Amino acid sequence: MIALVAAMSSPAPAGALEPGCRKPQARAVVKGFVEAFSRGDVDYLDQLWAAEPDFFWYSVNTDATRRGVLAEDRSTLPAYFHERSSLGDALRIRKLTVDWEADWHGAWGIDFVVRRTSDEPGATGVYSGTGAVTCNRMIAWAMAKQSG
Repeated sequence: MIALVAAMSSPAPAGALEPGCRKPQARAVVKGFVEAFSRGDVDYLDQLWAAEPDFFWYSVNTDATRRGVLAEDRSTLPAYFHERSSLGDALRIRKLTVDWEADWHGAWGIDFVVRRTSDEPGATGVYSGTGAVTCNRMIAWAMAKQSG
């Protein structure tokens, strides 16, 4: 609980993993992201997501504005989060795995399964995905709706 409270405070500047950064801290950042997304806290989300050049992408296969090169545009992320909040979007983590990924330049790699609910037709469902996180910032998130 302490780690989650720490992660919910104002995030520190982005960067590579600091000494002592452990999986539970990275997990708390992801949980903090999901909670902030679900309550529509756009200001906190904007602080939590890394700025350029550390931001990689935020991609959702069912959302036209967050696919392909559009997913790599950090400047549109706050407006996207606001739009999703106005549509009643919420996420609930079903599974979260945090592993070391050298390819993420010192960040923890994540794999996840979330349940997304939304007032937008067709958006509600189970999504699986991958991403990357430091102990103070989200840097990548890509999720795809599972069929069925």
